Amino acid sequence: MAGENTVLACCALKEEYRRRVQVNAEVKLVFLRGDYALIAEQLRRRRGHFMNPALLQSQFADLEEPRPAEAGIVIELGRSPHKLAQKIKTKLRIQR
Repeated sequence: MAGENTVLACCALKEEYRRRVQVNAEVKLVFLRGDYALIAEQLRRRRGHFMNPALLQSQFADLEEPRPAEAGIVIELGRSPHKLAQKIKTKLRIQR
């Protein structure tokens, strides 16, 4: 619906992929940054998730962290999902 916010979650590991997603200025990119050990531990604790933990090393190898020119928001992992969502909403100035 018009005036609604939408969230699209994807890897977009490379700048080229992020350029394809960012079709206009209303699309805001949020980069969830975490080191390998933290993300590996989070993957180990997940149940019923599609991401095979064995693929994590290749994901890190392919990752091109967003440059400041990409105008993305960087959020450090290590918080609960609720706190991460609150931080993202604050950075994006989403009221609800």
